[in-house]
Amino acid sequence: MAISLLETLKSQLSDELIGLLSRLTGEQPTLTQAAAERAGEATLAGLLRQGATPEGATALAKLLNDRNFHGSALTDLPAKLRDPTSATGLIDQGKALLTSLFGERVDGLIRWISNSSGVGQGSAFSMMSLIAPVVLNFIKRQFGGNADAAGLSNYLSGERSVLERSAPAGLLPVLGWRDWAMAPASATETARSVRTTPAAVSAISPPEERKDSSWYWLALPLLLLLLAGLFLMRGCNPAEGPVSSVPAIKEPTSAPTPTAPKPAVVTPAPVPKPAPETAPTEPRPVELVLRDNTKLMVWPDSIERQLVAFIEDTKKVPDEKNWFTFDRLDFETGSATLKPTSQERLKHVAAVLKAYPSVRIKIGGYTDNTGDPQKNLQLSDDRAKAAKQILVNLGIDGGRVEAEGYGQQYPVADNATEEGRQKNRRVDIRVTAK
Repeated sequence: MAISLLETLKSQLSDELIGLLSRLTGEQPTLTQAAAERAGEATLAGLLRQGATPEGATALAKLLNDRNFHGSALTDLPAKLRDPTSATGLIDQGKALLTSLFGERVDGLIRWISNSSGVGQGSAFSMMSLIAPVVLNFIKRQFGGNADAAGLSNYLSGERSVLERSAPAGLLPVLGWRDWAMAPASATETARSVRTTPAAVSAISPPEERKDSSWYWLALPLLLLLLAGLFLMRGCNPAEGPVSSVPAIKEPTSAPTPTAPKPAVVTPAPVPKPAPETAPTEPRPVELVLRDNTKLMVWPDSIERQLVAFIEDTKKVPDEKNWFTFDRLDFETGSATLKPTSQERLKHVAAVLKAYPSVRIKIGGYTDNTGDPQKNLQLSDDRAKAAKQILVNLGIDGGRVEAEGYGQQYPVADNATEEGRQKNRRVDIRVTAK
């Protein structure tokens, strides 16, 4: 079923859906296609891992029965993705779902999707947030809308071996699959080695014993004949006196009593243990608690954390030098239209401004040096003001926010390279009052 489910998911990744996802995330269609497929595989693998224990299967069944997942298939998504507001809502719901399902493993899955497909981590997060509910809804439908823990566990465990054989490289280790999959076999193998190894190395089998000591059984009759001859010779010799006076004959002490060789002592080789997984070195989302106890899940180097750190540091004074660059704030190419995936960044900034009502900011827009300088200046100004307008729409007083475009002025990287030009196409914020 896992293969048929994955095939179903992949078959429903239509050109229209890939185009909408590509536009939504700003990624190339070919990369988007790969990322969407990886998102489906990651979701299914995570669910199989989740349902491997009675507790996990029970929690998963409760989740399936309590929640109403959007859509019956990926074919329902295009209509929803055409509306930016609807798309943003689906992504936000999906992100919350991923956290409740996979906990701390979410960031590892997102990094794997990003690395294996070539899209950014933000894009990978958005696509998995959209596809995971579809996968769950498909599974829910297999049980007529009412899943039970035992049936769900059997349904998922039946696909374990299939997924182990067909999973893309790097996916299963992210989920700790090796420890889960190998533990029962390792435990059995260890017990077997404990039972059999001592017998194999500490005793000699009967056939080997007879073979090694055969010289003893051949020499013994000859030795007895030799002793008997000596006895008779002594009994017939007059110089030795009567037989009755002859002392008891002792076996020669010069010839040691033959004994079977002792077996060599062999120390059993230690049972190899699976190598520990390499601890992830890439950053993962952290919780940011604002002054009004609002909690945000942000990246360690995010603009939200930088803003809050600057605001709460009493030694930092607002000036024209302390600009903070938006991360993952993307516009449609050549326009001031924000992509839906950028809404979350601005929502977080609005939350920061609400938590610190005395703070005022200025938004600056910038471009690279490609194209007409005057058009670039206008485009950067339009983008800065578009970001401000969204903050206003989110409830922030427009008097607290300035917006200005600087065009290709103040580059932060070399415009001679594509990487440098991408860094120069940015939107910054600085605190003007705190």
